[in-house]
Parts: sequence; structure tokens; C-alpha cells
Amino acid sequence: HALTAGAVREFFRLGNDGLEQSLAYARSLRRTFAVLSLGGALFAVAVSPIAGAVLGDEFDGVVPVVLALAGYPLLRSAQTLVSPPLLGSGHQSEVARIQVSTAILNVAINLPLIAAFGLWGAVIATYVSELATLALLMRTARRSTTS
Repeated sequence: HALTAGAVREFFRLGNDGLEQSLAYARSLRRTFAVLSLGGALFAVAVSPIAGAVLGDEFDGVVPVVLALAGYPLLRSAQTLVSPPLLGSGHQSEVARIQVSTAILNVAINLPLIAAFGLWGAVIATYVSELATLALLMRTARRSTTS
């Protein structure tokens, strides 16, 4: 969290001079964010088998869910490297529109997917909406740097 907070301040500072500089800074952080996200995911996977022993019997079944969501931190890190540069360079309305749209998408697909697949439907809906968020953020950044 501290890395993200520090990076966000720098994204906004650089964003005053335009999106390109802020995105260049984001590119310089990709490896660090990826390593930390992967480390967090691997830690969660490694400790998930003992969740029942530590948290109680009702958590015995979390291992498959944790494994299914292991890629989520990496996906969120990727969003963190696109969204703050956009916000810091004056693209707040576009980012807000993306966030609202994909939140609506998440709710809309969660309802039928959870009804059909239970918890796994929620996992699917999470990945679909988060991937949509990332794709739309990246498209916005690409369009904003080429126009």
C-alpha cells in the first residue's frame, strides 16, 4: 500500500506535464508491482491450506477459491499503473465513467452467474469486470496519448 500511495503522488505530479510522462513512470514500476503482486498471490496460495486451522472449520474450503483468485492482485496492480496516471493528468471523468460502467457490468453479470454457478460465478464475474476495467483504462490511455 505504501508503494501505491507514493506512486500515486508521483503520477499526479508528473501528470501536470501530461499523460505521457506519468505513463513512462508507470512503466518503470511494472516489474516492482508485478513482483509484489505475485509474491502476495503466492503467499495467499501457500497459506490457504491452513486457513481452516487458523480461522476455524468454516474456512476449510477456501483453498480452491484462493487459487482461483490468485491472479487478482496482479490484475489490480496493472490497473493501478494506468488509472492514477489518467487521473493525475486530467482524465477524471473518463476514469469515473469506466469505473461506474464496469461496476454496473459486475452486478449485471454476477446475478446470473451466481445463480448458475454459485461462488464460482462470482469469481468469473470478478475477472470479467476487472479485465474490462483494465482494457477500458488502457484504451483511454492509448487514445489520450495519440490524440
